[in-house]
Amino acid sequence: MKIAVYTIALNEEKFVKRWYESAKNADYLLIADTGSTDKTKSIAKKLGIKVIDISIKPWRFDDARNAALALLPDDIDYCVSMDMDETLSEGWRECLEKMTGDQIEYRFNVTFKDEEEKHPDETFINNRIHKRHGFRWIYLMHEAIVPDRISSKLEFCEGLEVSHHPDIEKSRKQYNQMVEDAYNEYKNSRYSIYYFFELTKNNRNAEAMKVLKLMIKNKETPKIDKALAYMALGALKPRLKVFYFLKSLSIYPTRETYTQLAINYYEKEKWFRAYYFGKKADSIKIKTRSILKIQTVWGFLPFNIMSAAKHNMWLFKWSKSYKLNKKEINLASHISHKFKLFND
Repeated sequence: MKIAVYTIALNEEKFVKRWYESAKNADYLLIADTGSTDKTKSIAKKLGIKVIDISIKPWRFDDARNAALALLPDDIDYCVSMDMDETLSEGWRECLEKMTGDQIEYRFNVTFKDEEEKHPDETFINNRIHKRHGFRWIYLMHEAIVPDRISSKLEFCEGLEVSHHPDIEKSRKQYNQMVEDAYNEYKNSRYSIYYFFELTKNNRNAEAMKVLKLMIKNKETPKIDKALAYMALGALKPRLKVFYFLKSLSIYPTRETYTQLAINYYEKEKWFRAYYFGKKADSIKIKTRSILKIQTVWGFLPFNIMSAAKHNMWLFKWSKSYKLNKKEINLASHISHKFKLFND
């Protein structure tokens, strides 16, 4: 089996050696350089990495990656696409050689701390390993690799991981316009979400809400994205957040929305409701596959809210002021019945 690791690069001198050390067991290493003015190319060539200059104008990430892919030798079996600030886990080649699929999924770790960070801020499934032929890159930015006209077999590679150590000193301002351009070009849920993040980051909340509402109206928006869009609307409109959170649950119950409701009622010292929604959140074990997912809810947060609420319920029960609140019990019963269909 012949394996190539390839990337596009622009002024990545600080990452070249680390990238090489993690990927050097490949049969072929390629850097498609897009105009570096630092020592990226000279360092790479000394390490034996094939470096080829490419020019992409106007700039698009999909065009750049397709250009790099086209430069790989014809007899390569698997192509591993990595950015220069990413590293492969030890033993990655042995794991990949066991695969038979056309496109390979693997664990992708993201950390915004130091290179020795052992506990990533986020882990999700990525799929940027593919056969040499039958695939192409799409999307202006936040690009994706997809099968090109032919059907393909998707397979998960246990033990192979890629870790991303982004340069926190590097400015991301150049991406602002690209995100907006991508949104205007595609208008799908994927880029609605990216554009929403960009708008909220720049305190353009009114525009962000418009993007979410258009996303919800779009018939092609997946149910899970539509549900989480309602949750995001609730975060932007605090006075209506309970309405939007419940609307979100009626479309597609997620751990994210249940947790947000649990937090809301815990802060209001509504222990019974906080316990109920915390328990519902903790019962969902399959991780949300949406860009709008909230990483923090996939730890112990729902369980901790549930436990703390239960403790406060016990204290309240035995206090002199305790009274059985029938309205709370009836509400919980109503909600339980209403959403039972989605949790069977």
